[in-house]
Amino acid sequence: MAFTVVLDKATGDRFLEADWDSYIRDNINFLAVPPRALLHLDTSQAITTGATGEAIAFTDESFDTAALGDIAGQPTRITFAVAGSYLIVAQIRFAADATGTLRRAWLLKNGTDIIGDAQVHPGAAYTSMHVMGLNQFSAVTDYVQLWVAHDVGSDLNVEGDASGVYTWMSVHWQGNFS
Repeated sequence: MAFTVVLDKATGDRFLEADWDSYIRDNINFLAVPPRALLHLDTSQAITTGATGEAIAFTDESFDTAALGDIAGQPTRITFAVAGSYLIVAQIRFAADATGTLRRAWLLKNGTDIIGDAQVHPGAAYTSMHVMGLNQFSAVTDYVQLWVAHDVGSDLNVEGDASGVYTWMSVHWQGNFS
């Protein structure tokens, strides 16, 4: 369901049942539960070393109000079912490994556009980072992925956990942009 722009009414025009359903009831319901989703890893994912990186393949969802995630079919994507402006936030937790000099995460829109990027230098303990894209204007069928890279020299896990705390990505509809 999408937010329906209310048509202008002239003085004396009747407000019909269909108008009530489309412009008031449905819009209130939409605003009460707007499109949003939080996908997470519940098991670790091994990431091959190298600058090109890999997309995180999410294994579970904490919530999804508009079928934005598709764990079975497209586990690396959140696809926007409703056009609008979205807040996109992600957290990544790399396994403990002091080798190498780089841990990187970025948000990729439609497979080409980087809309958020974070890089940190690793320590001996696990490395966590956040990355976000603010108010990216997205048309229906646009999608976003969380990509990660490192330079350890061998595989390094991005950690998952059953509660969805370590590695996750969420999107929250902020409003229409037209």
